[in-house]
Amino acid sequence: MNSSYDAKWSLKYIQDPLTRSKFDRRVQKNYNEMIAGIIKTLESKGYVMKDIEFIQFRNHNSGGTSSMDLDLGPVIRGSKNEPLFFYKKGGIITDKEAFMNDAQKAMNDEYYKLFGISAKLSDMNLVTSRHPEAFASSRMLDRNINIASFTPGELASVGRVLEVKMTGITNNKMLTNTNKVQALCRESSKEIENFLLKKLQSDFDKAPKGSQQQKNIQEKIKYWESMLSKLKRIGTEENNAIKIMEANREIMLETGGKDVTAVVKDIIKSFGHKPK
Repeated sequence: MNSSYDAKWSLKYIQDPLTRSKFDRRVQKNYNEMIAGIIKTLESKGYVMKDIEFIQFRNHNSGGTSSMDLDLGPVIRGSKNEPLFFYKKGGIITDKEAFMNDAQKAMNDEYYKLFGISAKLSDMNLVTSRHPEAFASSRMLDRNINIASFTPGELASVGRVLEVKMTGITNNKMLTNTNKVQALCRESSKEIENFLLKKLQSDFDKAPKGSQQQKNIQEKIKYWESMLSKLKRIGTEENNAIKIMEANREIMLETGGKDVTAVVKDIIKSFGHKPK
């Protein structure tokens, strides 16, 4: 089930809490078994792991639900801080990207060995700050973010990460076209809710009171609040293929011809990142 998009979506958004909890406990048990194997594999490759542990990174509003994916990252034991470097026996220093690649391979091999399931198809990633889907700052995952404190580069990283996810979804041969539209809506709605509306509200508060600038920002807020409602409905509430396509057409009518994919590109640009 952990390799099935439809099964995980159903468990996260439709099934009763007890069923969801039972599934999550089983998955977490499997992950813990896998992590122990990853550590043994990395130690066999010479990595010093005694001060390193792995934790799951999730958006702050995902707590209490089963997960559609896994982002597993190395931190200094007892903290949430990523090491600056990783060490091998003999004092050899290894950079984050090399460790990440070795650990991802260890994850892939260990998960398949234990359960006969592809970690890649289960959307499982071993991440560090060098991962393409990593925000520019880990504090962007905090529950109470101060959007005004983020630099333009940090905000642009939200768009960059969304673009990477968009490309992954679009190129995923295991997903139907309906799955892809649903997944794009699910991912993009999170970034509207977590960042874009907060950014616009911050811009509104900074603009001169009653100015045309403030009125223009208010219109943007209204537009993206409406779009958030539509995207969340497709991404987290609807699994009927016909109704999803109808909802996509509704978005096209409201936006003058832009479908979900085009709207996601607009979200990416709203953070100051230019889609490729």
